[in-house]
Amino acid sequence: MITPIGNFNKPASNADQTAAPSTDTENPIKGSAPQIIWNPANYVENSTSQTEDSHALTSELLKRNIIKAPVSRVLDIGCGPGNNLAEYKKLFGGQVVGIDPSEDMYKAAKERFQASEDIEILCAGADNFSYSEEFPLALSIHALHWISNKKMPNALKNIGQHLAPEGIFSAFFAASKAGLPFHTSLEKTKALPEFQDHFTEYKPSQFFYSVSEMECLILGAGMKVDTLEISPIRKHFSDRLKLTGFVSQWLPEVSSQKLLQSPHGNIADAF
Repeated sequence: MITPIGNFNKPASNADQTAAPSTDTENPIKGSAPQIIWNPANYVENSTSQTEDSHALTSELLKRNIIKAPVSRVLDIGCGPGNNLAEYKKLFGGQVVGIDPSEDMYKAAKERFQASEDIEILCAGADNFSYSEEFPLALSIHALHWISNKKMPNALKNIGQHLAPEGIFSAFFAASKAGLPFHTSLEKTKALPEFQDHFTEYKPSQFFYSVSEMECLILGAGMKVDTLEISPIRKHFSDRLKLTGFVSQWLPEVSSQKLLQSPHGNIADAF
């Protein structure tokens, strides 16, 4: 998997922050994402990879002194069922706020931390959440690539507006999988004659940006870029069952689930 790592911060004054026009070609995926149905229990069981990336990101922030604990308030954007919230509380102290637009994910996280006074859960997306206090630190682990092209500028602007002066927004998010074994296998499967009809309504639900495109969006949102880089990360799975579980928890869109469960052909085995 290739994952961009982004550290962005809000300057004390953003009057001089302007975005240069992007020279990249347009992102081929446009519009809104397909309907997405998340399974919190499946995510908890099969998302250890995301938790590992969360540990790597927070460790890097602390090691490089980009942020110093304690932190009065931490925002987790796309918190899901709350896998990382307790860890953020332990690492940074203070109040931890998790947001997720999925009602199912929200309910799971809410129930999980209902007894905690220092962990708050909101059912909202990056583009429309609202909070009365500013955040010295906002984190997002593999959530930005679920935000559609239409919503991304407003999402980044909203995140920036919720940062305290000199606040930090740091994120892991997926780059295009083109050229990777996963993408190659998927394309070969889609090309098989027996499965052609199954892919007629298929629409990817993830949205990808080049480094320069994302930098342009970040600057346009009033933040400055500290680090934005492509970081190749190898994922190892001990057996097919674990790999299948990993894929299933981040491939929740209705069209994909219908494909994987199709009785008309063994698409999963072919893939």
